[in-house]
Amino acid sequence: MDIQNVMASDVVDESKMIGNAEGICYAETEEDIINFVKWVIEKSSTITIQGSKTGLVGGSVPNGGYILNLTKYNKIEAGDANSIIAQSGATLLKIGQYIDKHFSNLRFIPNPTESSATIGGIVSNNSRGLNRYGEVGQYIKNIKVLLETLKIVDIKPGEELFDLVVGGEGLYGVILEVELELSIKPADMWAIAFFFEEILESAKFVDQIKGYKEIVAIELLDKNVIKLIQQRREMSTQLAQVPVINDNYAAMIYIEIEGLEEDIMAMAEQLLEIAAECNSNVDDSWVFSGLAEMQKIRNLRHAAVEVIGMEIEKIRLQDSRIMKLSSDIANKKTSASDLVKFYLEDKINIEYCMFGHIGSQNIQVNLLPKTYLEYIESVKLMKKWAKDAIKEGGKIVAEQGYGKLKPYIYGKEIMMQVEQQNRSVVFQ
Repeated sequence: MDIQNVMASDVVDESKMIGNAEGICYAETEEDIINFVKWVIEKSSTITIQGSKTGLVGGSVPNGGYILNLTKYNKIEAGDANSIIAQSGATLLKIGQYIDKHFSNLRFIPNPTESSATIGGIVSNNSRGLNRYGEVGQYIKNIKVLLETLKIVDIKPGEELFDLVVGGEGLYGVILEVELELSIKPADMWAIAFFFEEILESAKFVDQIKGYKEIVAIELLDKNVIKLIQQRREMSTQLAQVPVINDNYAAMIYIEIEGLEEDIMAMAEQLLEIAAECNSNVDDSWVFSGLAEMQKIRNLRHAAVEVIGMEIEKIRLQDSRIMKLSSDIANKKTSASDLVKFYLEDKINIEYCMFGHIGSQNIQVNLLPKTYLEYIESVKLMKKWAKDAIKEGGKIVAEQGYGKLKPYIYGKEIMMQVEQQNRSVVFQ
């Protein structure tokens, strides 16, 4: 067990929150983890568990105490005929490469967009990806966890501790290993992008198509996030692989379809007709066939998160009091149109970007205040959205987690309401 001095990069994640810690341990073995946890407990100090620090809400940002970083604890091995066992520091990229090498006809269905995220962090957050297949917790066969008592337990779906650890944001122990269930790859995959001059027309399109079983992902990018992506196009060879988007368009709807080639082609024809009825210029649509080609447009979708992070970083250089403000609300709206209206009815007068899993009724609005006065107004708007969602029986967090940022932004009143909804949330 080696305790190292903390560097500036050790105390910040993609939320751009900055923390502090007394030391950091890059554990490589189970023994390292046990010894470190025991040592910290004996010192009556605290532990912040880290993976790749890709989180958006400060969950891996320490507030004193010590850091346990698990990125070097990353081995993978086969489980049974359709599963793998990954140590918690293994990234999605490494897991995908292992599956491609050893299980050529299988895949890990959840598809979070950040390939450098570790499986421990993904499970702690119960993340979901672009597709309709749901949260990662649905594809876990077993989790090996080190509890605060230093006891190691294996937990399976259906057990109470399983439901606490999955999505528990590291509050209930250190995830050591995860056994992941794999699924058969589809015969073929396509991605299609449609463009709209009005964002409500794009939402109307989504409402008409989201019931089709062949469609496994429906994503929204609004004109503001597209503009930020276009501005950084020359800086990225990946972004340069997709065409330039016309400035006249207010929204892009990106769809993934799986199945037999003939069924996908028939589905694509239907989608073109429906899109045209919703005033999309279908001649400008993009079509990508096969996973390798689809990765180009997935990179575009992933860039939304990255460019907003860059923008926040630039803003915070001018005023460090301004924090990342991203709605991640799971409200009770049943249509994409109502979901978009939920945000737009407040007449947002601050620069913002809207994107996300609109097919799963989860879009994010990222507010980008340029001054501290705008920031104060932005926080008020975030709180209003949260209160409205809670009043309707929804939740203020859909997929990003709470971390340390959401309690800081929302404050005690809203977080106490959240506690009443969800026993696994601890207000700090």
